[in-house]
Amino acid sequence: MTDTKNDTVKLVTGVSDAFLVMKTASETSNSAPTYDTQVWRLPTLKKVGFKGNGKSVDIYGSSKKFATISQETGVEVSVSHLGFPIELLDLMRGEVAKNGVTFTTTTPKSLPEFAFGFIGNKQDGEHDGIWLPSVTLDPAMNEEWETGEDEFKEADLDMTLNAAGLRNSQVYATKYSSMRESAADFSIENFFKQVIFDEESLAAAVSAATTPASEG
Repeated sequence: MTDTKNDTVKLVTGVSDAFLVMKTASETSNSAPTYDTQVWRLPTLKKVGFKGNGKSVDIYGSSKKFATISQETGVEVSVSHLGFPIELLDLMRGEVAKNGVTFTTTTPKSLPEFAFGFIGNKQDGEHDGIWLPSVTLDPAMNEEWETGEDEFKEADLDMTLNAAGLRNSQVYATKYSSMRESAADFSIENFFKQVIFDEESLAAAVSAATTPASEG
């Protein structure tokens, strides 16, 4: 048998850029979401962690286990980073600045929705990629300020995101691996040029990646 990338284990070597795209219209039970054309690519990511609420239930029939049913409806995403552009943070918070000032209130409000993704680096130039197509910023404030010292040290910032399944398809994550043989004509860069959240958006992204540019 010939060894292929599918058969090879590549160690994780770190996390690379983060990607964020604001939704321009949320999905409904029978329509897909739409996203802004601007993809924010952020080279400031330090660490990403997932904490899902998945659970499984054993189903019994004829006095023996018939099946195991599993479900995950939401994921808490912890993000450690060096900083985000203030314009993007305002969009994520749903705040509009006037004269450089925003007002954060206790009034209940619907939070802006967006897609969040990131690249995971592996040995020998291989990559994993994940899009979370329906995310909101956790409203609980988590900020810390510390006095400066003579010797500079970086200050890592933390935020928490809440990822849920799309209302029309229940998809909460789209996962790419360059280790799969089917990824030969579809790179990690192609994967992050737009939000991929269903079969149709994947087909459009693959078509754009494999269609030769027309000569002017």
